[in-house]
Amino acid sequence: MLSGTLHVLLGEELHVLSPGQTLVLPARIQHQWWNAGEHDAHFRVEVTPPLELDAMLEVFCGMARDGRLNASGMPINLFDAANLARLSDLYVPGVPAWMLKIIVEALSALGSLLGHDRHFRRYRAQSRRRSATRIFDAA
Repeated sequence: MLSGTLHVLLGEELHVLSPGQTLVLPARIQHQWWNAGEHDAHFRVEVTPPLELDAMLEVFCGMARDGRLNASGMPINLFDAANLARLSDLYVPGVPAWMLKIIVEALSALGSLLGHDRHFRRYRAQSRRRSATRIFDAA
């Protein structure tokens, strides 16, 4: 934790992190975090193995900016939710992983047939353009 205050719900246990504190979130344990203070919270996250976390966060932030998430931070559109789940290695307690994969892939495929972009190219392309601009500006 770099600055601010962060609440982390890990399983059923609530942790309040302040600057200098760390917390390990084991794989397959339900968790969520949120800014618990009045000021911005800055923290670092290390994910091993990283899988597609960077892409998922890139898309999630773009969707939030465009108003495509509800007040709880979940995608408003069911097909967006399925496609985001594909990127995030989503785990839902009580639902067998094989069953969740079938549901997510079926919704994603249906959404694709209806014109929804399974790969969120709009958000991912923006990030790559910004990175290229930063590199060019630094030269």
